[in-house]
Amino acid sequence: MHHEFFGVLMMLAAGTIGFAPSAVHPWRDILALVFGIGAGLVLDEFALLLHLKDVYWTKEGRSSVDAVIVATALTGLLLVRAAPFGLDDISDDERSARWTLVALVLFNLSLTVLTAIKGKPWVAMFSVFVTVVGIWGVLRLAAPGSPWARRHYDQGKMARAGERAARWGRRRERAFSLIAGADSPDSSP
Repeated sequence: MHHEFFGVLMMLAAGTIGFAPSAVHPWRDILALVFGIGAGLVLDEFALLLHLKDVYWTKEGRSSVDAVIVATALTGLLLVRAAPFGLDDISDDERSARWTLVALVLFNLSLTVLTAIKGKPWVAMFSVFVTVVGIWGVLRLAAPGSPWARRHYDQGKMARAGERAARWGRRRERAFSLIAGADSPDSSP
């Protein structure tokens, strides 16, 4: 029996009971905690659900780590209720400042989209909230299999992009091994 079975049951129960009209302060907090624990159990076995086989200690099992990182980042942003560039802090009298902020948000969005087209989903995700990360992502080489590289790179630049991707891939694997443990020696199914 894997974690996702109990996780799904906990999320279903907490989510369903959470719609009850009599769910007041202490019970809402308890239900939120139960739902969060259930979500954690499901995310822990995300790779199993994605591949429909037990790949936990293999390379494919790293998708569970990816899912947990994304869920943690999004939950953190929701908890701090991030408003891009302080848009909530502008009064109606500051119309020119509002348009400046709209232009900044559009600039940041274009950086995020370009970074994603260059095949860097993690950098694109963080560039939504940190503009400098988006600028960095746009200025760096694209991933070799990305739409940007296929359209704009010649063979020499594609080779440099492949070398860079291999170097970053080794670094990423070491970091993931520190977080989630090393792959099993036999990663074949």
